Amino acid sequence: MNYKSVICCLFAGTVLLGATRLVAQERSMRLTALAATPDKPVLYKLEFNLNKALESKSAIRLQFPGAYDLSSVKIAGSNDIAGGFSFAADSTSITLQRTGLGASFPANLAATVIFGPIKGPLQSTKSDSVRIQIHHDAKGDISNYVVKIQLR
Repeated sequence: MNYKSVICCLFAGTVLLGATRLVAQERSMRLTALAATPDKPVLYKLEFNLNKALESKSAIRLQFPGAYDLSSVKIAGSNDIAGGFSFAADSTSITLQRTGLGASFPANLAATVIFGPIKGPLQSTKSDSVRIQIHHDAKGDISNYVVKIQLR
């Protein structure tokens, strides 16, 4: 293999890796209302694959549109992330806090967190979006996302 071929292969590999990372970032966060029925409380599923680890005291904050009622949230948990979650909800947001009992959840692994129930608006739309902040650690490392709620 000559020098030009090696450079072309390295360049092509770098471009391919960059394109793969962009696709992975676009698909790294998904929020689904399970068995969605307007004006009825339902569970929500947050699926993600982050490029940074979630430390044992990390938190996930979700800010919903004002028409969503978060007052009946009673559960939050994950089969993928050890240690469990506590949660706190106010009128427009819910914070899912890791309890500190489990090990750090590594980057680039898929995870699912189920929480709720949350009562959606009387007429929910397919364009409702939620702002999500991932607090990876206690040092202020934060990632921000805006995702559309998927109705199932």
